[in-house]
Amino acid sequence: MQKKKLSIQEQVDHMKSNGISFKISTEDEAKEFLSNHSYYFKIKAYAKCFRKYINNKHNKYGQYISLDFNQLLVLSKIDMIFRAALLDITLEIEHSLKVYLNKNISENDLEDGYGLTTEFLTKHSNLQQKINNILQYPDSNTYTYDMVKKYQKAFSSWNLVEILTFGDLISFYEFYAEKYKIRTKFEKLLKPVKFVRNAAAHNNCMLNQLNSQVLEIKPSKKIRNYITTYIPSISQRQLKKYLTVPVLHDFAACIFSFLYIVKSNNAYQRAVITLNQLFDKIEQSKDLYNKELNIISGLTFIQNIIIFFRETNCNNFQP
Repeated sequence: MQKKKLSIQEQVDHMKSNGISFKISTEDEAKEFLSNHSYYFKIKAYAKCFRKYINNKHNKYGQYISLDFNQLLVLSKIDMIFRAALLDITLEIEHSLKVYLNKNISENDLEDGYGLTTEFLTKHSNLQQKINNILQYPDSNTYTYDMVKKYQKAFSSWNLVEILTFGDLISFYEFYAEKYKIRTKFEKLLKPVKFVRNAAAHNNCMLNQLNSQVLEIKPSKKIRNYITTYIPSISQRQLKKYLTVPVLHDFAACIFSFLYIVKSNNAYQRAVITLNQLFDKIEQSKDLYNKELNIISGLTFIQNIIIFFRETNCNNFQP
């Protein structure tokens, strides 16, 4: 069913009718924010983390119990820092996966990098078509056209990784790992990393999932085991709850993937800086959410993972 388009003032009025107050942030401040910094659909997405009156006999049935617009605004800002940190982290993971693949292939006496590529593209004809499209329509990808044109008759693995999406890169890694029976600590973590990278790159809301009743997933046993081993301060009871929340599960997957794959100390230090910014913003804002257990517990879980990460150097991490 289509919903009516709302003006900025009507958006504020609609929130008020749903029990959202404007005591901390005024209505004028909310209208300025919705006009110049974000938009209604995005900011309202965070509201599903908050409790509503669920007794249909209550005169406020369906309204939010204690939600101020400022809480939505601040959570959206935390989420912005969260996305930026994760985008940096996942880009480093993507780059390091390319480094890992190239190194492994170069040291594999059974592989020249060309036969593997031919086999992979034969199996994934859609990727061969993407390469053909780059040649046919140079303007569609000016950053890779010269390379594709130069090596089109002898495409190697180190050429291929330069034009693959992260999802296709994971498929290429899995193809290579299966062919040579390679097993790594991070192989089951890559798909959650891909989900996070895509969400962060597309600027999707992520922390609007902190209400565990919205969507639950079956958690990875590897991630559960890693956290149990390396972060014993998080209890099994807490893990049972946290790891069914997609954003918390995938955040943990990104952190462990980084430690397993990324070997650059400079990259690690950059990640620590961005994650510290996230940690501090959460710490500054916690009092706003002291009545919302899902939000507080989720943000605390993120902080605990950050504490573990910043106390662990990727070059010294011994899984």
